[in-house]
Amino acid sequence: YRLLLSDWKDPLTLVRGSRLSAVDEFCQADRHEELLSALVAADLRLYLPDDILVKVDRASMAYGLEVRSPFLDHHLVEFALQLPARFKVKGFKGKLLLRQILASFVPASLFERPKMGFAVPLGDWLRNDLRPWAEDLLASSWLKDETLLRREPVEAVWRAHLRGQGEHHNALWSVLMLLAWLEARR
Repeated sequence: YRLLLSDWKDPLTLVRGSRLSAVDEFCQADRHEELLSALVAADLRLYLPDDILVKVDRASMAYGLEVRSPFLDHHLVEFALQLPARFKVKGFKGKLLLRQILASFVPASLFERPKMGFAVPLGDWLRNDLRPWAEDLLASSWLKDETLLRREPVEAVWRAHLRGQGEHHNALWSVLMLLAWLEARR
């Protein structure tokens, strides 16, 4: 769950003076069913209406497609909310029951593939065109003085990203945005 919540593998090592958060304490408890229900409820209230559904609607309607039906039918949503966690998720794989049903009708190769979202090539941009801007921010006194963030984890991830050792652009972007915001308010 921590990997889904944060782009940083271990965010506690990044922020100076950080301690175990309520989320971490909750995740360490043996309350997985309760946690999953809370996450689903948060998605229904926060993420779906103001984020992903808007994007999907705009992208699909531009081509005259309706892609949300039947998944937003209230009967189906109510049914899905009542299912135990073992039918919903296993490890990083979700929609287990839907996948099982689909497998009865279509080849798995049609639905067992990576998601393709609305992403920009941020990783490449940070290695190329945005690199000078990013390096200026990473050289700022906010990071040098370790006022808020610890410098070493950020620099280690930056070096790994530049060497092509993983795609760390989301983690780096969150730090760069914080540093840019701090610089703008200096």
